[in-house]
Amino acid sequence: MQNQDDIIFLSYAREDQDVAEKINKDLSSAGLHVWFDKESLLPGQKWKVEIKRAIRECMYFIALLSSKSVSKKGYVQKELVEALDTLDEFPELQIFIIPVRVEDCKPSHDKLQELHWVDLFPSYADGIQKLLSVFKPIQAEPKTVSELPLFSADYMFDSIPTVEINVQAPKTQKSVKISAVIDTGADISVISERDLEKLGTNLPYSFVKVVDITGQQLRVRTH
Repeated sequence: MQNQDDIIFLSYAREDQDVAEKINKDLSSAGLHVWFDKESLLPGQKWKVEIKRAIRECMYFIALLSSKSVSKKGYVQKELVEALDTLDEFPELQIFIIPVRVEDCKPSHDKLQELHWVDLFPSYADGIQKLLSVFKPIQAEPKTVSELPLFSADYMFDSIPTVEINVQAPKTQKSVKISAVIDTGADISVISERDLEKLGTNLPYSFVKVVDITGQQLRVRTH
């Protein structure tokens, strides 16, 4: 199930559907979650309600601009107004609305003119790369535990580079050399069970079932 906080809403006029489909395909291929009406709306849903909800809850709003869309009356303007209202709720320096021009045109809304836009012309490839650079934080976000591949903890510590550090065991008060994986960007640190035994600790634990790279199912104690 997609997290709404990771979704990029793609707004476009019907006349620009071909380029919108191309953008949707390229962003989706990069592993991003795009709210694209042709694919995201389900049969029977109240589309106006769903579109408004998606705009209010998405992380980014792409406003696809062309000479047709900036002067056209229709629901695309309502989407833009909804996004501009939502923009007021964001911190001053946070990116939310991203104007993307498919041709030389001037946004009709004053607030859009204050935002730096991406041009998909004369080079679509250059434009899409600039667009993707905005979404790097989404792509770099660590996966949740349920999304990570399962593995044997002992195999992990035997297979990747480690450093040896000295840790003073709480019970024996003697220094014990253990292997540790150093990751300054991690939210948690992991230590293998065999090293915990060296330290003589009695930390709370639970059991989880994991599968190592050979396909063998293991029951591993986690702390």
